[in-house]
Amino acid sequence: MDCRKAFEERIRAFRAPAVLFSGGLDSSLIAFFAIEPKLYTLCYTKQSYDFINAKKSASLLGLDFEPVFFTIDDIREAFAISKNSLDIAHYILAKNIREKKVLSGQGADELFLGYAKYARMSAEEKVIKARDDFERWIQKGIEKKIFSLFDKEIIFPYVTLKDLALSLPLEEREGKKFLRSLAISLGLPEEIALQRKKAMQYGSEVDKVVKKLSASSLS
Repeated sequence: MDCRKAFEERIRAFRAPAVLFSGGLDSSLIAFFAIEPKLYTLCYTKQSYDFINAKKSASLLGLDFEPVFFTIDDIREAFAISKNSLDIAHYILAKNIREKKVLSGQGADELFLGYAKYARMSAEEKVIKARDDFERWIQKGIEKKIFSLFDKEIIFPYVTLKDLALSLPLEEREGKKFLRSLAISLGLPEEIALQRKKAMQYGSEVDKVVKKLSASSLS
């Protein structure tokens, strides 16, 4: 099957009313295929990177987004579950989104070699490391456990693309080249398709606030 056709069919197969939206390539592709999606963006303030980026990308896509602002008290509450910044980000989102099912772009960085660390590795190393990162993340299933605390489900459409990703030549996977080319061919603005962005825990400033709280508790 043609890779582009396979991608479209699998992403369109998911039916959920909401998307965790950072404004980056991965979440924008999911939002593009979703039907009238509700877009949720986690952020500390309106100056947070993800607020600015999501607002701009949502406008380019002709969609609305809903910022989920968090407070220091939200971080403290999440500490009871985990002190990992990404887990905390998911906890706050799971608590605040209204829909019972939400789509997430996680998994794309491992399958399509999006992390900067892969670029510094040899071809063999990056293939092995990306595979191990993906399998370890799937086995842990932390995000699903967090969302289940609020009787909600988080869905990862990119997970179903494992065989497709592995069938691509390495140069098509590296730096998400396949996903970027697909986005442009679908008509997504190059500003979205070609951008490099921060992971959610950094773009939202969750990690920054977590470090401040951790430092203050040790002083």
